[in-house]
Amino acid sequence: MDLQERLPSILISGGGTGGHISPALALADEIRNRLPAARILFVGAAGRMEMQSVPRAGYKIQALPISGIERKVSFTHMTFPFKLWKSLRRAGQILSGFQPDVAIGTGGYASGPALYMAAKKKVPTIVQEQNAVPGLTNRILARTADYICVAYPHMERYFPRQKIRLTGNPVRRHLFVGGLEKKRAKEVLGFRPDAKLVCSFGGSQGSRTLNRVWKGVIDRLDVQLLWQTGVREYLDLKGLQRQHVKIVDFVPDVSVAYAAADLVVSRAGAMAISELSAAQKAAVLVPLPHAAADHQTKNADALVRSAAAVWVSDERASERLWPKVSSLLADEESLRELERNIAQFARPGATHEIVDLIFTLMR
Repeated sequence: MDLQERLPSILISGGGTGGHISPALALADEIRNRLPAARILFVGAAGRMEMQSVPRAGYKIQALPISGIERKVSFTHMTFPFKLWKSLRRAGQILSGFQPDVAIGTGGYASGPALYMAAKKKVPTIVQEQNAVPGLTNRILARTADYICVAYPHMERYFPRQKIRLTGNPVRRHLFVGGLEKKRAKEVLGFRPDAKLVCSFGGSQGSRTLNRVWKGVIDRLDVQLLWQTGVREYLDLKGLQRQHVKIVDFVPDVSVAYAAADLVVSRAGAMAISELSAAQKAAVLVPLPHAAADHQTKNADALVRSAAAVWVSDERASERLWPKVSSLLADEESLRELERNIAQFARPGATHEIVDLIFTLMR
């Protein structure tokens, strides 16, 4: 029977950070666009950001009581085996009730139990890995996955070669296609349309380094700033807001922010790179120094070597970030060059290609 003639069921699991949630939502949007009748269910971790982000995007989600493993001995560390057992049991119940035709995991705590139990129940599975160095969950799930969709070459170091598909990272199409013109986007955000705008994104958890930099230079800023602080430090920083400085804990519509930005300041996570490439935005990257295998520095370096971005180390950000931003904003030619060069890293067909694989497993 053709997929259009029945109600296929698709389970998607991924979360904990925006880097796992964003590609999961991109895939769900593409599936819904191509198969409006499809039943889509997300599985997330209780208390994590996906429990708010996914329903906000219009999808149903169920929670598992899973959490990460603490690096130091703690009560949370000792309760992990019990939480894992409960999560596996709950994932099995969800799968029995939903009866998915295929399950997709984009990384994060919940995707481990969800995809493990899916494979155990003979449900076809796909793992989507955003980074050049995969996380532990995806390394384990790769053993039973049908396909592993990656964004970087040479991933056979971590995954079985025959399962790998080099697709790029899925990005939500509506965020970057058919958006607002720059001046209008600035007005929507409450900024002057004729003045430069810097958008600072610290990632889904926020960045203490970026927050410290902007706090230190706020009284001498001569440009407009959209400053995303993250939830943890928002209450302490929101009082610094000025007419030309908007401070938010998160950006509710990132498409408008990208459209408005003359320059973006960002961490260098894989999904941040994918979004900047899709949006064709000039960027100053500040890699997170403690990311696994220092992959954010490697991400940033790849762009810098192609003159597609500039980067400032986390440890030197306090002294170097604002001068770098200021000098770039005064150099229109350099901004245009960065925009042209980062566009070459975009993989506009990534989402479509991964959904093609999903549909192949459902036939």
